[in-house]
Amino acid sequence: MKIYGASDDLVEVEDCDGADEIASASSMTRILVGAPDAGLYVIMEYAGPRVPGAVWHASIAQVSEDIPIPWPVRIDVAQRGYSVEVWIDCPKSTPFAVDQTSANCEAKMLWKRTVTDIRRAALAKLTPEEIEALEIRP
Repeated sequence: MKIYGASDDLVEVEDCDGADEIASASSMTRILVGAPDAGLYVIMEYAGPRVPGAVWHASIAQVSEDIPIPWPVRIDVAQRGYSVEVWIDCPKSTPFAVDQTSANCEAKMLWKRTVTDIRRAALAKLTPEEIEALEIRP
């Protein structure tokens, strides 16, 4: 199985049954390969806080403590200059699924940051007297 970033909002899964293009709802996509009790996670992150520049970062994780990664995994240079490729030496029939909890957590964090930024921008336009009249703390 091969997993890589295809643009700034797509992750491709190839060389397996059910191969597909995954639209990333956030800058991070977590994919479960195999079963929740015996597989592995591939985490693809695009230009996030830990990734400088407009490139994809890949990491691998166990599904849980004391559950070993069941197949050999390697990360290679991709044909495209903005992504790496994750190769998993698993059977072609190995299932994969996008873990939506990662997207939901990131979306909540982004919403919270956005609301805070909007509030700060609005308060910056007010005079100290106007802020005091609204009984809002900056």
